[in-house]
Amino acid sequence: KAFVNSWSQAINEELQGTGVGVTALCPGAVNTEFAEVANLDKSELFKNAKSAEYTAQKGYEAMEAGRLKVISEPSLNFAIKALFPFVPMRAKLKQVKKLQSV
Repeated sequence: KAFVNSWSQAINEELQGTGVGVTALCPGAVNTEFAEVANLDKSELFKNAKSAEYTAQKGYEAMEAGRLKVISEPSLNFAIKALFPFVPMRAKLKQVKKLQSV
């Protein structure tokens, strides 16, 4: 994910002045068959999953606005942008593991 983020920003910079831009869409949980196939359908992570249509709309709006990156889950947006840089990696990993447990 970090690579895609950095790569998208670099490509966007290289394409300046061409009329082409790049927006990285960083979705939260999306309501697809993935959760069931991955046996995560009962996990907290997918409890409030957004529809694919909602996620795509957020990405489209961000692209039209010329944004480099959009996090489609509003509640995650604040946490990731404001708080996550200050949270130790071990704590982040513990939380992700907890969210994925069934």
